[in-house]
Amino acid sequence: MPSKTHHIFLVPGFLGLENLGEVVYFAHVRDQLKAEFYELGLDVEIHAVRNYATASIRKRTLRLLDAILERAGDGDSPLHLIGHSTGGLDARLLCTPGAHLGQDEAVEALAKRVRSIVTIACPHRGTPLASFFTTRFGAQLLSILSLCTIHILQFGRIPISVVVRLAAMFVRVHGRLGVLEHTIANQVFDQLLGDFSAERRDELKHLFTDMAGDVGLMPQLMPEAMDLYDAAVGTRPEIRIASVVACAEPSSLRGVLRLGFDPYSQATHALFIALRRLTSEMHEHYIPLLIPNELAQLRRAFGRELTAADNDGIVPVFSQAWGEIIHVTQADHFDVIGHFPDAKHVPPHYDWLASGSCFDRRAFETLWHQVACFIARGE
Repeated sequence: MPSKTHHIFLVPGFLGLENLGEVVYFAHVRDQLKAEFYELGLDVEIHAVRNYATASIRKRTLRLLDAILERAGDGDSPLHLIGHSTGGLDARLLCTPGAHLGQDEAVEALAKRVRSIVTIACPHRGTPLASFFTTRFGAQLLSILSLCTIHILQFGRIPISVVVRLAAMFVRVHGRLGVLEHTIANQVFDQLLGDFSAERRDELKHLFTDMAGDVGLMPQLMPEAMDLYDAAVGTRPEIRIASVVACAEPSSLRGVLRLGFDPYSQATHALFIALRRLTSEMHEHYIPLLIPNELAQLRRAFGRELTAADNDGIVPVFSQAWGEIIHVTQADHFDVIGHFPDAKHVPPHYDWLASGSCFDRRAFETLWHQVACFIARGE
């Protein structure tokens, strides 16, 4: 009797934007997983989900449900969910026993078919960065960062003048922000938008209008809100659960020197440091207590004791552990899904921000080999 095809669903984070044509969030991950599962002898179909950018976790989860129903709704083939960043939260909610999402029968039927969930750099206990993005100016900078991500995926990098101005704005977020700051932010946004074709600009304007009208996700990612999410969202004992934890190297002179004298790398590194600083402000009330084995695993991987301030530039390290920790890596939030520098690879890998993590092709392959092995191990 032939074995069943396993359906792997790649669930994006809050920048897994929809309706953007050739802009592909999971391109490198999909290629790597295909090769890994082929070597492991597991028959799979891999699906990348397009989701809302900043809508609530519940609304994003319903979009995930629709994607699964459309591509693997018939039959009883096994399902596996891999969620990067907030995509992991969507996967968890979908598989929560008794979750009321408005399509309860469909949810229950699909959740029973899920064999495993793997989360990658996921904010299970929230991130302080979300608290900043709920402010008026923070929401404006979030739109710029989203547009920067799309720009990098399509063109390989963003103008250095944009990086410098954006980094300066993030550095000043704790200061008094007036009309001038908002004007500069608008100018930066318009400059980035001008690099796209007229047709694509129209698509992006629609996207960011929709984002501005549906921003339920950011308040939900605040540590205070995720404290309630974790209390309410449960697990099914039959689903195997695992996480991948990423941490960027602390800011240091060595890291700056490692980037060399390339002005673009130095400028994006300054922006990364600003994001990392905002993410480090986790209140002690919401820091999870990891078990000794988890702490020892992190200590071995990084060669030092980690603190609540350690993060990948977007999510605190201690917020990322959930279930079995199957891999720990020194990387930033977007390195782990293939957005690290490797221009010689086909297709080329483009770095989102220069974090100085030294994450490379070999580290990427090792990470996704571990993910594939975890999934295949249960079959």
